[in-house]
Amino acid sequence: MTYSLQLAEIAKQEIAEAFLWYSGKREKLGNQFEVHITKPIEGIQDNPGIFQVRYRDVRIAFMKKFPFGIHYRIIESKITIIGVYHTSRDPKNWDR
Repeated sequence: MTYSLQLAEIAKQEIAEAFLWYSGKREKLGNQFEVHITKPIEGIQDNPGIFQVRYRDVRIAFMKKFPFGIHYRIIESKITIIGVYHTSRDPKNWDR
């Protein structure tokens, strides 16, 4: 089955904020973040069911090099990334 992938606006903002934060910490670190977030997003699209449901029908794919989880839902053939959260944050407190 082919899945379409959509990023919620808030997820786009969170990616941009993380990119800017890492860019401010060290030259090219933001670019490394961008490269390392691409792989799990591609993995989600290729095989979205591989990650277990963690809460409220939301699955989480964790990045390898950065402490972020990519939170997403699958509805029929559509994948929606609802957030990209630092692992120190508690997703149970968000209303998404």
